[in-house]
Amino acid sequence: MSSDEDGITTKDLAAAVKKVRGKINILKQRHVLKAKRRAVSRIKNLDEMTEALEKKGIDVNKESLATRVKNFKRIDDLEYAQEMKAREELGIEGDDSDESGMSLMSDEELKQEEGEKRGRKGIREKENERKRSESKIKNRAGENSDMMRK
Repeated sequence: MSSDEDGITTKDLAAAVKKVRGKINILKQRHVLKAKRRAVSRIKNLDEMTEALEKKGIDVNKESLATRVKNFKRIDDLEYAQEMKAREELGIEGDDSDESGMSLMSDEELKQEEGEKRGRKGIREKENERKRSESKIKNRAGENSDMMRK
C-alpha cells in the first residue's frame, strides 16, 4: 500500500473520486430530466403548419386540414345554434333581433317545469316547507304539553 504524506491511501482516493463522479452523474441526470419536464407548446397556426409541410415536400390539402382545427364551442354558442335551428324549423325570421322582444324559450312555466324535472328547482323550497312542517309539529306538541299541564 502506498500512502501520501497526508496519510491518504490510493484506495481512499479512488473511493472519493468514485463518490464525486456518482454525484456529478446524478446532477447531470436531474438536469436532463428537468429539461424534459417542461411543456413545449405544440399549438401551431394553420398557415405555419401548411408552410412547414410544404417545405418538407408534402402535398397539403388546406381545406381538409382546416376542418381538423379545434373550435371550442361554449354553451352560449350551442344554445344560440339550437335556437337558430328551432327558428328555421318554425319559419321564424330574424337571427339576433327579436321582433316580439322574447326568445323562443321565454315561457316561465316551461322553464319551471323543466327545472323541476331535472331536480334543480324547488330543492330549497322543499327544505323550507319541511322545516316549516317540523316547526308546526313542535308548536303543536308544545301546545299539547301546555294543555296537559293545566
